[in-house]
Amino acid sequence: MFTPKTTLEAEANIRDEYLKQNGPFYDQPLQIDIVYTTQQTEITFTPLGDHTTKLTADVDNLVKTTLDGLQGAAFENDKIVMIVTAEKR
Repeated sequence: MFTPKTTLEAEANIRDEYLKQNGPFYDQPLQIDIVYTTQQTEITFTPLGDHTTKLTADVDNLVKTTLDGLQGAAFENDKIVMIVTAEKR
């Protein structure tokens, strides 16, 4: 599968900014809340403990660039993300 250069650059920018802010690394199921504004993007993580699901699709289909950019920085693989909320302001 081909990922456009602009998408790879956006993912790298998200990852670099997260690492620059010394964000924590998670290894348990997560809820991620994302707020997009013209000035910044705010991201909040909420550990969900033993949350499970029978669904197999990745939630990152809705906010793929953000979650892919955080892989390796905030978490190893985005399959631990169970809930995502996203808002444009």
